[in-house]
Amino acid sequence: MVDTPPAGDTPPAGDTPPAGGTPPAGGTPPAGGTPPEFYKPKGLPDHMIGSTSDETMDRLYTGYQGARQQIGMIGEVPKDAATYDFKFSDTAAPLLGSEDNSKVMDVIGAAALKNNVTDKQTGFVSDIVDGLAGAGLIPPPLDTKAITMAMAPSDFEGSDEQKFDAGAARLAEAETWIDLHAKQNKLGDEVKNELGLLTASAPGLKVIDHFRGLSSEITASTGGGATPAATAADLAARTADPRNQFGAPEFDAEFNKETTRLYQTFYPE
Repeated sequence: MVDTPPAGDTPPAGDTPPAGGTPPAGGTPPAGGTPPEFYKPKGLPDHMIGSTSDETMDRLYTGYQGARQQIGMIGEVPKDAATYDFKFSDTAAPLLGSEDNSKVMDVIGAAALKNNVTDKQTGFVSDIVDGLAGAGLIPPPLDTKAITMAMAPSDFEGSDEQKFDAGAARLAEAETWIDLHAKQNKLGDEVKNELGLLTASAPGLKVIDHFRGLSSEITASTGGGATPAATAADLAARTADPRNQFGAPEFDAEFNKETTRLYQTFYPE
């Protein structure tokens, strides 16, 4: 005969608990007692779903951290093309980065935004320009300082700064002579502009010097007849002289006044 345990006593291991009771460790849950499946966010890829909620959260956090690091490396796409801060190489900067080329910058910025280029990926522009220039497919940017220094007289001796100043003075003389020569001979703006193209290089200035030599016999006409007062070359030199430049430390009011008189005599209205 089997004794019945008093009410409230715990049945011995292996006995079946009363209906609705908690099964012992390792026991079988009551009918309908299967725990619900943990929440899986809609659209979450399978590789992010773990065997438990905790494992799934760990995988999500790891992925989130990786995405943040990736964004930090490649940057973000600006909301406005004007907010791009392009950093150009020494080759690309003279071609693309000057204030005079704001329209170029507008085009580049719009193209970058259209193609979802981030603020940290803009270096590709310099890479393209550098590559094209290196391959000879586009001309490299002009080194204006070196070009100006090359315009100094071939026998000039002095520091780089002095050589630059000498080249700039010679260039100014050539430009002034072109202006005077075109006006005197009524050459028109198209011819004058073509002559101006010669001032872009040292060899071009030699051509201008040749023309200036040919016209050196031209003298200013005075009211009393042809008196050799000044040549076109003289006027060009005086106009480019620092003593004739307002604001220059060497400015000389009397020199400027005489230059003006000679100019008016050479080109009477």
